[in-house]
Amino acid sequence: MGHLNYQDMCKLKAKATGIDFVGTPCFCQTCVMAKMKRTPFQNQGEKSVAPKQNICFDVSGPYPQSPEGKSYSLNAICKATGKRWRQGGRFKSDAAEFLTHLILKLNNTAEPAGNVETLTSDHGGEVLSNEFKKWLKMHGVFHLTAPRREPNYNAVVERSSTGIYAYMEFLRDRSSEF
Repeated sequence: MGHLNYQDMCKLKAKATGIDFVGTPCFCQTCVMAKMKRTPFQNQGEKSVAPKQNICFDVSGPYPQSPEGKSYSLNAICKATGKRWRQGGRFKSDAAEFLTHLILKLNNTAEPAGNVETLTSDHGGEVLSNEFKKWLKMHGVFHLTAPRREPNYNAVVERSSTGIYAYMEFLRDRSSEF
């Protein structure tokens, strides 16, 4: 499990007798690994060769409602280039509309050349409807879904969503300072 953190050790020292610290506290890799829910996921799969070839998608939220009434963040990322697209959504079900517009937009742009070939997402029901599956098939897009409760398979967009959430929390916490 790792050892007790430094602040709690200081509290313990104040309440007990015969405890003394030698040296300065340092970073403990064992503690970090012991406190992680899972070990880090190293395999990022094959990197896409061409821009627009593989688009990764995820819905994050709900967040505090925006003035426009949106509580969800619809996030897409190009696996080859790292280009991101985000849009707010009132409901998770807004995801299919967001993706249809995004795929059509990407397929109708000359630069960079090519079309969307694969859509990678988690097993969220927002993009598993029969209607959306038919639309993807009609446009030649293969839908790759991660196994249930395995967000590591969609790690590219999951990390992006987590970073945005952390940044949003930071801004919300600091908003009283401005």
